[in-house]
Amino acid sequence: AVTVERWSLLDARAATLRDGTRVAINTFHDVTPRIESERRIREREGRFREMAEQRRRAEDRLESVLRHMPVGVILVDASNRHVLFANDAARRLPHIRLRVGDALQYLGNPGFRQDGSPVSDDEWPLRRAIRGESVQNEVLTIEDEAGQRRSYSISAGPMRDRSGGIDLVIETVTDITERRNAQLALHEAQK
Repeated sequence: AVTVERWSLLDARAATLRDGTRVAINTFHDVTPRIESERRIREREGRFREMAEQRRRAEDRLESVLRHMPVGVILVDASNRHVLFANDAARRLPHIRLRVGDALQYLGNPGFRQDGSPVSDDEWPLRRAIRGESVQNEVLTIEDEAGQRRSYSISAGPMRDRSGGIDLVIETVTDITERRNAQLALHEAQK
């Protein structure tokens, strides 16, 4: 035998019959479909809360990983070019000024390729990534307002939303000035 659970709403009222006998009139309304629907909604809400908590924990772990990476990691909103995230390594880069919510500032500084030719505004890795290009380990030298130059290995790539549009750009930046200077000195010594 299978047991089936049913839910009823009971309404009981006292009544007096013509002969004076007191009786109770009970009406039952089957509310099983409503109770089962409410139970399904509660279960679904519980699953959504659990999924939201799992997602929040995953996002927290990802942010922790990004924050502690030894290379500069920068996330930029592709539509307005404002910084959404910059890890500690990115914030320590001397020629790149970062403040979450502001536009990325190195784009106003002069940049040079390895052959010494200048980088135009549209050729920076970040701007190329906003147009959909992926840039891998491009070596650029950036000059600050005081004329100080540092060399960086920069990678940038678009991050697409579900519809395929570019909504974010991720850029990684590594200061390679000392390594580049050592390579140049070695090259000069071998001449």
